[in-house]
Amino acid sequence: MPEIPEKQSSRHSEEGVVAQGFFVARILTIIAAFIGFMPTAIAEPAREDLVIVAVAYNVARFSTWPPNAYEATSTFNFCITEKNRMIPAFQSLNGRMIADRIISVRIVLSNEDSFEGCHVVYFPGEAGDEEIAADLLNQHVLTVSGKTGFASSQGVVEISLVGRKPSFAININNASAAGITPSSKVLELAREVIK
Repeated sequence: MPEIPEKQSSRHSEEGVVAQGFFVARILTIIAAFIGFMPTAIAEPAREDLVIVAVAYNVARFSTWPPNAYEATSTFNFCITEKNRMIPAFQSLNGRMIADRIISVRIVLSNEDSFEGCHVVYFPGEAGDEEIAADLLNQHVLTVSGKTGFASSQGVVEISLVGRKPSFAININNASAAGITPSSKVLELAREVIK
């Protein structure tokens, strides 16, 4: 007879363990689902940002850099300043190819020293961007921004959206100063070619 209570208590404890295990498993599943979806929700780039990145990518892809532009790195580096809403959109380029090199997207500080090894730099349109862009021209860097007037001052490419359609201006004098030659295809697609 002493065995019966043991079996009952054993059975009750097994049911309790199973119930606890089920509860813990449900909680872990909910947490995992939340964690799994959270980065996607936070990092999901806006469609407009992806369009701007596509223009920057294609201008870079259909331009020619001098051979010494690749001496410092084995990757093709898109650089974007920290605290920039365009970061998730630019990160969508990681792993793609330009000039037989894998694209690497780097987040950099907003000072000239941090741009070493960058091939394309996207500026968010803050004060001082034009001065940094001017300093980068002799370093074979394609400078890009959405700021109005960027290409007519010290930048190379200025991208905007007209409605949902991308448009860009390109300053071929600044591109030439950077040693970058945009293809005729790029120049044909530009809304404005600044000389």
